[in-house]
Amino acid sequence: MGVYLEDNPPKRSQFRKKRRAEVTGAIVIHTAENKPDINGPDRGAENVAKFIAGRSESGSYHSVVDSSSVLHLVRYEWEAFHEGTGGNRWSLGLTFATKASEWQRLPPKWVDDIISNGAKEARAMADWVKATVDVDVPARRISASEYRAGEAGFVTHAELDPGRRSDPGSQFPWQDFLDQFEELGNIADRDAEDVDEKVDDVEESDETDEQLSEAVTVVSATAGSQNGQRTAALEYPFSLALDDIDELYRAYKGTRPSSKVRQEIAKDLARHVFADGNDSYGFVVDVEKRLRTEE
Repeated sequence: MGVYLEDNPPKRSQFRKKRRAEVTGAIVIHTAENKPDINGPDRGAENVAKFIAGRSESGSYHSVVDSSSVLHLVRYEWEAFHEGTGGNRWSLGLTFATKASEWQRLPPKWVDDIISNGAKEARAMADWVKATVDVDVPARRISASEYRAGEAGFVTHAELDPGRRSDPGSQFPWQDFLDQFEELGNIADRDAEDVDEKVDDVEESDETDEQLSEAVTVVSATAGSQNGQRTAALEYPFSLALDDIDELYRAYKGTRPSSKVRQEIAKDLARHVFADGNDSYGFVVDVEKRLRTEE
């Protein structure tokens, strides 16, 4: 994913490249306090990013969302300077490109869209936390004391710094946000279970090569998830990748792989694409490199 403050170095430092503490699964919800862009294409996230890159004071987030996009400002593994009470070390900061006082005055469709993007980005953050420290981020709000005690969940900037901050505002649609965040996790879990079952079917298969090709195509078709980090790159279909690997074996070894070897390749390819979130093309390139060195 592109990272805005890497691609556009800020006027002053807006992140720390090495975290001083392990992430806990706490996600701080903010509003950027910019004027919401409700007319025409929503450029709110881009405007916030440009402001942060040019500002003279500290203040940044890991991600900013508007009604049409998600913009990554700082890598999850780095500290963003998003809250001033000491928790930048272990938390992630997610901001919405609007004002805390505006929720009730904004068009309902615009609100629905920005909350949807926020929930998707929160789920991506939670997936990273799970992969990094094996902590599940629950669909619940936590208090400032729980945040400082290392609990996972969502907390507002206002709760952490009530003397100075009010975001994301008392009218922030928490229930919609948390419901969508939770449902995205449920969808991803169901997809992962389906992929595992079908990968096992491929691994244990005694079918003909034609049937095997059909089986892995089913894996490809069913593994797409609304969770972006688990969505397969289907521009290079699974079955085509297997066919290309056959051709590589013919070129380097004079014959296609045996059915047993092909089943192992199919299993590894499925995990590479659907469990690890990589694309088929990279796997085929690695196979070609391995075959070349074995000559």
